[in-house]
This record gives sequence, C-alpha cells and structure tokens, in this order.
Amino acid sequence: MKKCKALNSSNEWVYGYPVPSSSGNTVLMYTFIDICEDYDDDEVGAVAPYDTVKRDSICEYILTDQNGNEVFNGDEVNFFDWDSVSENECLNTGFIEWDEDSIGFSVTNRWSVEMSEIDYSKVTATGRNIHDNDQ
Repeated sequence: MKKCKALNSSNEWVYGYPVPSSSGNTVLMYTFIDICEDYDDDEVGAVAPYDTVKRDSICEYILTDQNGNEVFNGDEVNFFDWDSVSENECLNTGFIEWDEDSIGFSVTNRWSVEMSEIDYSKVTATGRNIHDNDQ
C-alpha cells in the first residue's frame, strides 16, 4: 500500500494509509509514523491513530520533487516542456493525474513533451492540489 493524502472533515490534508471502515461508508487514514512511534508490537487491542477522510479526495504518492517535497496524484507541478513555436525548452505547469489510456500517471497541460521525456528530477511541486477548494 502506498502512502496517500486526503482531506478530512475540516478540509485539512491528512497523510498516511487509507483503510475502509468496517461499515464501508467512510475511509480511515492511519498515520504510519504514529503507529511506529506510539505503539509497541506487544500491545494487544491497541488502536492506531486515524482520521476520517473524504473518499474522493484520496491522492496516491507519486514521486519526490527536486526540493524533497512529496508529490501526490492531483498535485500541481512545474515541469519543463518543449515550445515547438520558439523551439525552446520552457517552464510549464500542470496537474498529476491518472491516465486510463497509458495505465499510468501523466501531467496535464503538456504542449509537446511526452510523459517519457519529462525530466522528473526537475519537477517541482507548487503546493496546490485539485481538491484544495473542495467543501
């Protein structure tokens, strides 16, 4: 299971590992760091810290940008693209999203650069996500 982030009921980002609740109606986000630091393997019946999150806001971890920031599905990133008119490399901005056709993640708003040509070592997160304005 990959690390994810999702919005809780207060519209704050929660990071961890999503697990459906026993009723199946909600998703619980367990924080791995808290589990490791606060719980001993010998504890019986211990409940790990969690937060209830919005199912449609769950974003899977994709990569770490050049500044060490984690980038998740739905995050906005800056990347270098190719401008065929000026024939120069240029800075562009797009969102990371799942692409059904390629069965993988892609960046929106590309002019001409193919996903395989993006230099991911130069990608930087802007700090925005498509769910930031969800109510």
